[in-house]
Amino acid sequence: MNLKTHKPAPCYRENMANIYLRIRFRISGRRVLALVLLVSCLSFFLFLSPISSRYTVHAQPAWLKKGVYAVYRFKCAYALKGWETSWWELESLGSGYYRWEVIEVKGRLATLNVTLSTEKFTKSIIVTLDTETMDLIEDGKTWGKAWFWIDVTRFPAPPSATKVFGNITLVARWFNVSLKNTTVSRIYSITKESSLKPVKTGLGLVDKVITVRGFSNLTRLQLRIDEVLHQMISIGGITLSLSWCYEARYGLLVAGEYIDDILTQKFNVVFFKDMSGAGELTYWMYLEDTNLKIEVVKSVNTTSIFEEYFIPLLLGILAIIFAVAFIVGRRGGRF
Repeated sequence: MNLKTHKPAPCYRENMANIYLRIRFRISGRRVLALVLLVSCLSFFLFLSPISSRYTVHAQPAWLKKGVYAVYRFKCAYALKGWETSWWELESLGSGYYRWEVIEVKGRLATLNVTLSTEKFTKSIIVTLDTETMDLIEDGKTWGKAWFWIDVTRFPAPPSATKVFGNITLVARWFNVSLKNTTVSRIYSITKESSLKPVKTGLGLVDKVITVRGFSNLTRLQLRIDEVLHQMISIGGITLSLSWCYEARYGLLVAGEYIDDILTQKFNVVFFKDMSGAGELTYWMYLEDTNLKIEVVKSVNTTSIFEEYFIPLLLGILAIIFAVAFIVGRRGGRF
C-alpha cells in the first residue's frame, strides 16, 4: 500500500504563519511594554534623585554638625576708625581670611568659632547662633545676625517665571544703618540666565546660586582710605545695597559683598576691597575652602545638560520604542 504525502493547502500555511507571528508579537509586545516601563522608572529615578538631594535642606540643615567649617579669602579688609567732617575714616588691614567652624549643635542653637585673620592681627571669638533665625545670641539677648548660610527650601528650583522670589528678615549694621528690605532670588544658573561667569571658589566654579541683596537707607557714602577719598553714590534713586550669593545645594555662602554683625561689631571691619573681574558678580570675599561637598563645575556640566534636556530625551526614547513595536506589529498583522 502506497502512502501519499499531502501538502497543506496554501490558506492553511498562511493561517499557521499568522498564528505564529501573532504569538511572537504578543511575546514581543510584552517585552516592549516591560522595557518601556523599565526605562521610564529608571529615568524617573535618575532624574529626581539628584534634584531631591541637591535642593532639599531643612530649616536647621542636616549637614550642620560639629567640625563643619568654611573659609573665605579676601584681598583687603578695612576697619572703621571714626567719622570725620563728611566721611568715614577707614584703616587698611591687608589681605587675609574669614573662617567659621561648628563646635557644637544643641537643638536650634549652634556654637561657632569665628576667626578673622589679616596682615595686622588674628582674632577669634566664640558665638552662639540660632539656626532658625540666624540671630547671634549672647547672655540670652540677640545682638546681631550672621548669614553664613540660608534655608534653600524656601526658594523654588528652576525654572520659574520670576527671578526675585521674596523677602527674608536679614538685618546687619553697616555704617550705623541697617541693611534690610532684602530681596532674594530663586535658584538660578549664572551662566545661562545672567550671562556672567560662574562664581570662583577655592574648590572650583559654582554656577547654580541664590542671590541675596540687602538695601540701606544711604544714597551716598564717602570713605577715606589711606588718605584717599572714595565715594559711593546710588544710581536711579535706589539706595546703596550689598549683595552676596549662596550655592544651591547646601545654601552655603560662596561669594559677594558680604558683611555681618560679627565683622562690624566684634572685629570693627566694615568694608573690603573689590576682588571681582570683568564679567563676574561683584564680590569682596569668596569661599576658599570647606569640608562640605558643594557642587562645582570643573568642565562641561553634563548633569545640568541632562536635566535640561531630560524630557525631550525621554520622549525620544519612548517614541523609538513604540515605533519599533508598531513595525513588529504591522509585520505580525497586529495592526
